[in-house]
Order: sequence, then C-alpha cells, then structure tokens
Amino acid sequence: KFIFSLIVLCFLFCIYLSIPVLFNYNSIENIIKRKFYSDFNINLNINGDIKYQLLPKPHLLISDSSLSINEKNNEDISFDINNLRVFINTNSLYPKSKINFEKFEIQNTNFILKKKEYITLRNYFHKSESKSFHIKKSKIFIVDEKDETLIISPIEKINFITSKQDDFK
Repeated sequence: KFIFSLIVLCFLFCIYLSIPVLFNYNSIENIIKRKFYSDFNINLNINGDIKYQLLPKPHLLISDSSLSINEKNNEDISFDINNLRVFINTNSLYPKSKINFEKFEIQNTNFILKKKEYITLRNYFHKSESKSFHIKKSKIFIVDEKDETLIISPIEKINFITSKQDDFK
C-alpha cells in the first residue's frame, strides 16, 4: 500500500507540473512583460513563441526576444536573445495572471556593447535590486564608434544575485 501510494503521489505531482503545457502563453504576453520588468528591472520585448518546459525545472522558453535596460541619464542598451529561459516558481503556475518568476537564464548569446553603453550596463549592475539571473557560454564584444571590435570577452558563467540583507551584489 505504501509503495502504491508513493507511485500515485509522484504521478499526480508530474501531472500538476505538466498541465501548464496546455496554456497559451502568447495570450498573456503583456502580463509576462510587466512581471519581467517588475522582477528584473529590464524591459522584455517578445518577438517569438513562448513555450512552457518542465525540465530541468519549470520555465518559459521565449524563442526570440530582446532585453533593454533604460537608465535615466544614459543611453538605452538593447540585446537580442534567441532562447531566453525564465524560471517560474512552482507555487505560482496557476493561475497565469499571478505568475511569479524566480530567475532568468541566457545562454550562447553574443552581447555587442558600445563604449558608452558599457557605463550604463555597469550602473545597472551596481544599482539594480532585481532577482537573480544567469548568463552562460556567451561573449561580450565591446566596439568603438566606428563599430570596430575593441575587446572580446568570453563568459563561461555569470550569476547575478542581489542580497537584500546587506545590499551585496
């Protein structure tokens, strides 16, 4: 009886996690954009499809998007992202309007920054109080005014985490 109950519980839990596959996340695109900005202080522009994926952890996979950081005194920075993963808190899978993001992940992306934009990005990292995000296996290209590459910096893994207790980033 114990083993049977354990199997049934595992099966029900898997069903609970897989039901969001049936949702149409494109219909709540504006809700996702607003929630993304409130959690990470980054504007999200969705150009492609939004799909729910269960493994390795429940997340939304946005196939084509762009992220932009707006600073008051500096220029805006925008990056095109092919596969943006936004991880969802498992307690907030239902209903869709109360969705809660834990973190986002960018992988295999080339970031092209002008020298002026580098300062804006640095200010964002110093002042931001956003939730965590991760950048893996990407490259940063810093270019001058003539779009000539000055620096190419590979990124193996960056974890941006803000500690609310001691304001450590």
